[in-house]
Amino acid sequence: MTTQNKNQNTRLPDQVVANLEDLKFKISEFFDIIGYDDYSALLIELVSAVSGPDPRCGKRSHFEIAGAVDQLNLLTEILRSAQIHVEILNNLQPGFQGNNLGLIDIIHMDIEGIRSNLFHCLGSWIYQDVTGNADLAYIASVSQQFLEVLDWLFSANMFNDEAKGGNNA
Repeated sequence: MTTQNKNQNTRLPDQVVANLEDLKFKISEFFDIIGYDDYSALLIELVSAVSGPDPRCGKRSHFEIAGAVDQLNLLTEILRSAQIHVEILNNLQPGFQGNNLGLIDIIHMDIEGIRSNLFHCLGSWIYQDVTGNADLAYIASVSQQFLEVLDWLFSANMFNDEAKGGNNA
């Protein structure tokens, strides 16, 4: 017996369990493809590229560019998918367990704005050219958005580790 609840209504509805399992699966699949460290390194490089070219980097290979585009597409897809799942979970069961890990923060993210900035930074990263010399306000805005994404990725990675640990026990 897991708990001794006097109120039988505290059992999670089937929709919550199914949605939570789907979210766990998608996050696990996401991190199986590309690890947290690789995403954080790419986001840091992109933010650095928008603030100014790095002459030490040289020209990007086609493989590097294709890999970065794939990573960004995967990232925006998991953000969109997780945002939908977390909104559903939050509506079905306010204060669901993802709230403890910071997964709930994705509800307030502007995914399309983040995607737009990711690909703008990708252009700077590829061409090592800051078109129009980005001003400090824009760089700060992009940095803040990417920090939110990194925080959420860290929370999702913890959620993934916890889910894997729970399945292996």
